[in-house]
Amino acid sequence: MSSFGGVAFIASEEGWSETAKAAVAVRGFPGGNNWAIHLGGMREVQRSVTCLFDSRSDYTAFVLKRGEDGHQLTVDIWDDSPVDAVLAEISAAPIYADGRVSATATFILV
Repeated sequence: MSSFGGVAFIASEEGWSETAKAAVAVRGFPGGNNWAIHLGGMREVQRSVTCLFDSRSDYTAFVLKRGEDGHQLTVDIWDDSPVDAVLAEISAAPIYADGRVSATATFILV
């Protein structure tokens, strides 16, 4: 079972991605030379996961943690140990007839 901030969910193997980006600018100089300049000292790693919550109340508890620092994320099929993360955004699908909620969550790993 996966979890974030004490809220458990099931992570879908098909709905997972992890991207890393850094602030980079390209400066052009006369003669056609270009230089890439790293603008920031940090690299941002984002992880998107499709989550299945057992109930609407679990989903609501999860959503209330959006933007809060100090929570740990564990995706059971990928992580050996918890990682520090911030929930950046979440997008839910309509609630299933049995009360479960599916949502895509995007985290920023810190």
